Amino acid sequence: MPIDDTHTYHINYGCYLAPPQVHVPVQEVIPWYNVPLFDDAGKPLLDFVLAQDAHAWISQGPITDRTKEQLGRTDIPIVFMRRQLEEQMAIVEDGGEPMNVFRDPDRMPDLIHGGLWDEKDSAVIGIRTGVSNYRAAYHKGYGIDDADRYGPAMPLVVEMMQKIEELERAEVD
Repeated sequence: MPIDDTHTYHINYGCYLAPPQVHVPVQEVIPWYNVPLFDDAGKPLLDFVLAQDAHAWISQGPITDRTKEQLGRTDIPIVFMRRQLEEQMAIVEDGGEPMNVFRDPDRMPDLIHGGLWDEKDSAVIGIRTGVSNYRAAYHKGYGIDDADRYGPAMPLVVEMMQKIEELERAEVD
């Protein structure tokens, strides 16, 4: 979300689902944290994707002169997105509602709320072969190279993943 002409507030979020048999504590607040982009010596951190993306943005400088861009055929989605953003900003400037703004929680699509545990949906549980879904393997140490390692809820996520694995093992036995 733009803050001003040269600063953007970037929000990244993750959701972790558990089957109904695994008790997950209710969160009174949503944990949040700042992900560092530089180490203590001021050197860029590049060992996780979110930081790599952020440094790609930062390295372009505060304002890129788009008039000198030479977009090609594969950039058509960029042109479309920019046009759509301009249209939506004009709607807001005229006092209207931009697309996909839901002020009434009862009218918000379920997709935005997340989902339900579905063992047939690999997008929910990951594919359980090897370590193809590293988030499902945080309790085995696979979160160390991701931005999630900075999250205050990581111990709860690790505990939940352990319980899910125990449940799966018990169902196999």
